[in-house]
This record gives sequence, C-alpha cells and structure tokens, in this order.
Amino acid sequence: MSREPSVQAVLSRLRDAPPSRVAVIGDSYTMGNHWASPGSFTTIAAALLTEAHLPIETRHYSAGGLKAARAWRMYGQEI
Repeated sequence: MSREPSVQAVLSRLRDAPPSRVAVIGDSYTMGNHWASPGSFTTIAAALLTEAHLPIETRHYSAGGLKAARAWRMYGQEI
C-alpha cells in the first residue's frame, strides 16, 4: 500500500509537517482487532506513518460502543 502513488503523495506532504502527536479516539471500528477486518483504517494509517519514519506519533484509544462522554471519562486525563 505504501507504494501507491496517492499514498506516496500524502506521505511526501507529511514529511514537511512539524513533529506532532495524534490521538485516535473511537469505537470498535478504530480497534486493530475489529471483528470485520484484520486491521482498522487507523492502525493501517499509523503503520504507514511509522514505516515512512515521519515525525508523527499516533496513539489509539478505543473501546466497543465508545461515545464522546465515555471517551472523555476514560481517556480525557491522558489526552
């Protein structure tokens, strides 16, 4: 996937980005062990960033059925 021209174009633009941290907060669809696929789009995107050695750190915060209020209670202090 990382060799796709469209992915290479995005990664190229991200190389100019300043170092940053991204928090992915979501329900089961953002979990790497979702029942419907071997990996979620967020874990795939994070792997592409890591593979490209970009200065962007990603952390995943997810739980099944996660809604905003519960996410804040569970992860608000850490984020």
